[in-house]
Amino acid sequence: MDATGWTIRETEFDPGRLHHKETVFTLGNGYLGTRGAFEEGYPGAWPATFVHGLYDDVPIVYTELVNAPNWLPLSLFVGGERFRLDRGQILRYERRLDLRRGLLRREVRWRSPAGRTVDLTFERFVSLADEHVLALRCQIRPLDFEGPIEVQAGLDGY
Repeated sequence: MDATGWTIRETEFDPGRLHHKETVFTLGNGYLGTRGAFEEGYPGAWPATFVHGLYDDVPIVYTELVNAPNWLPLSLFVGGERFRLDRGQILRYERRLDLRRGLLRREVRWRSPAGRTVDLTFERFVSLADEHVLALRCQIRPLDFEGPIEVQAGLDGY
């Protein structure tokens, strides 16, 4: 991981450091905060969004922040095969957190088990102008095939 100036950069995906990196790549605006989990999910990931002042009141000796619904889930299918970093082959990977602009960007070149190659770019931010706004953009570009690409977006209320 490289931290220069206002940018934190990761150039290799290490599943053993998944939870640590989810924390490092967290975005927040003082009211909403979202861990840096992957939009497509990953086995054992801890996606979470928290809202300032919203706590869980369970029979323990301290109050806990409540997980708000997960607004990140994107299921991507490339020629019928689901995109996940634990399947297929990662040909290129970079994740950058621009601290000056509050923008998290991840670029992945992925080859499916059947050999279809795509470039994927994910961007997200948590607005400072409107504390209730979270935004996510995904761009998909097929490199060596023609065929269907399906995107399913959702909200996970646990």
